[in-house]
Amino acid sequence: MAEDLEYSRYIQFDAPKQVSVQESKLVSSDRGSVLVSSKYSAVSTGTELLLFTGKMPGDIPTDEVFASQKERFSYPCKYGYAVVGTVITSHANELQPGTKVFAFREHVSEFWEEAKNLHVLPNDVELLDACFFPSVETAVSLVFDAGILPGESITIVGQGVVGLLVTSVIKHLYPYSKVMTVDTNPKRRKLSVEQAGASNSFDATEAIGTVAKELFPFGTDVSIDVSGCGEGLQTAISCTRDHGRVVIGSWFGTKSVTLPNLGGRFHRSHIQLVASQVSAIPPAVSGRWTKARRFKLVWKLLSDIRPSSIFPMRIADVHNAQKIYSDLASGELLQAIFTYGDTELRDSK
Repeated sequence: MAEDLEYSRYIQFDAPKQVSVQESKLVSSDRGSVLVSSKYSAVSTGTELLLFTGKMPGDIPTDEVFASQKERFSYPCKYGYAVVGTVITSHANELQPGTKVFAFREHVSEFWEEAKNLHVLPNDVELLDACFFPSVETAVSLVFDAGILPGESITIVGQGVVGLLVTSVIKHLYPYSKVMTVDTNPKRRKLSVEQAGASNSFDATEAIGTVAKELFPFGTDVSIDVSGCGEGLQTAISCTRDHGRVVIGSWFGTKSVTLPNLGGRFHRSHIQLVASQVSAIPPAVSGRWTKARRFKLVWKLLSDIRPSSIFPMRIADVHNAQKIYSDLASGELLQAIFTYGDTELRDSK
């Protein structure tokens, strides 16, 4: 019974490359809050891997937007922002037990949360797909910052989870645009074309070489970098035509980034470099778009795209956290989902 729950389990980042599962006492919250039992939580292969590998800047809040994560980064700490589950006890009239919800919360088995901070899942969105709400929202934010016009050509550098979702979102919203993707991993390039809808996918050498130039003689109108490395950003710039735009979605953390090829053509190209981050509505559309409006679009895209059908993922009980993060950091896994009480490790594809 929900009333009998005394403790919840959560993942703690103890030190670089060290995580553990801890327990904390559940304290009943006040009126307006609900108790949620988590079914799944998705790992962010960007931010969380920076934290796991010790490359997270310590001078910024864990996240300035999430109500539960205002502290500065320091070990040990809790982190995560993609939990889906079911309300099991309610002190809020608007959310009844049995309601399926999404929360921007850390990896945790049960938690009390104010009802206003929870998002009710639409009937046509599966729990597993809802885990990717933040990643699809990031993809939408990148598209907003890119200012894509119908028929424009696009390069997306990096075909990890966010890169694949950016590709899929663009092909959904701009079906007449040609999308070229770039990644060092041939399996991800194959997923990019066969599952996400890219027109072509190359490694970096091909992307800036003769193969791509036959398709895009002047480069693409827009490039989006979600590679997480300086080489990827350099490739994005090199693939962009004069007067084009490069949207930087990578968060490099404390990693040093070198761009060796900014002389010559770049100096005269008038290419725009745009920094993009999902926490705020991009300035170009902030007069018309709110977060609530963007959320509605994200739910629609989750229903249409069904991210769990695009790429393979490892589904594992939270007690396997150390191995999961190590495998993600090594590049062995593309995506991982934690469960709570399901002890079997399994792959979705």
